[in-house]
Amino acid sequence: HGSQGCVAYFRSHLSRHFKEPVPAVSSSMTEDAAVFGGQANLVEGVENARALYQPEMMAISTTCMAEVIGDDVKMFLGTAERSGALPVGFPAPYANTPSFVGSHLTGYDSMLFSILSHLTEDTASDANDANDKATVDTTAAP
Repeated sequence: HGSQGCVAYFRSHLSRHFKEPVPAVSSSMTEDAAVFGGQANLVEGVENARALYQPEMMAISTTCMAEVIGDDVKMFLGTAERSGALPVGFPAPYANTPSFVGSHLTGYDSMLFSILSHLTEDTASDANDANDKATVDTTAAP
C-alpha cells in the first residue's frame, strides 16, 4: 500500500532473485492520498487486483508514505469487505513495513510472520478433539 515507485523496487528485487516475474500491485498513492489518506486507493486497488489476477490470497505491506500519514490498513480492509471490494473472510494478511524502521529484513520478517500467522490461525482448534483435549498421533512413523 503506497506509491508506484516503492512497488516497482519490490517487484524488481523479487524478480531478480526468483528469475521469474512476480505479480505485485500498488495502491498508487499520490499527493492527494498523502493529504487525505489512502483508504480509497487501497479499497480500489484490492478490488482491481482481485479482478485482474484472481489470487487465492493477497499479502498487503505498507510503504513509507502510508506509514508517515498513519494509514490503518486493518480498518481499510474492513471497509473493503463492507463495500464488497473484498469478499468477507478473503485471506489478506498485512504488515506495517516502513523502510525507516530496522532494515529490509525487518519488513520481510513482519510480512512473513503475518502470512504464516494467517495460514496457521485455525490449526490450534483443528488439533483438538470434541472434549477440548489436544490430540496427539502416536502412530506416525519417525
